[in-house]
Amino acid sequence: MRTITINTNRKAQLGAVNRVIPGNIGLVISLPSAAYVISAQSLPTTVMKGDDASGTVTIQAPAGETINGQLTYVLGNQFQYATFAASGGNWVVVGNN
Repeated sequence: MRTITINTNRKAQLGAVNRVIPGNIGLVISLPSAAYVISAQSLPTTVMKGDDASGTVTIQAPAGETINGQLTYVLGNQFQYATFAASGGNWVVVGNN
């Protein structure tokens, strides 16, 4: 499984729509600290699974933070997406399909 960290890799950026192709092996997207994002006044970030391969896209919160109360959020279907916003030191999903 490959890992991309948002905002430290040009393949994934804060405040953008990030269309990713996990292929059959899957892909992990690591979100940055929500506290950092709040202080930087960053826009919400969207991740979309762009292929129909069997691999999933797993979005993970940094240590000590959650996404809607969970450690990870998984996209398993082609064109499935979720939009993440930093809120109160954690991440929340503010849009998805």
